[in-house]
Amino acid sequence: MQRSDYEAKTKAVAEREFGAANVNAIIAHRNVDEDGDPIWRVVIVLADPRDVAAGKMSGFVRHLRVALPEEPFPIVSFRSQSDNLESSPEAA
Repeated sequence: MQRSDYEAKTKAVAEREFGAANVNAIIAHRNVDEDGDPIWRVVIVLADPRDVAAGKMSGFVRHLRVALPEEPFPIVSFRSQSDNLESSPEAA
């Protein structure tokens, strides 16, 4: 799957789980883990992470795996909009 397609599908899941107004951006990069297995590194940029219950964040990977079962495992992290302005996507 192309990066843009993956990001679009991930954004749809994130908007459903966290609210469309709270999801500012999705940044995804294909990578490999320490064992050489393919993974997706995903950063979800939220307008205000305090508006999302911790249980929603911790369960997000499960929802993403259901939506994209054929894709490599996602390693997901979250940033606030203000943190994202101070970081580059490559820092993910």
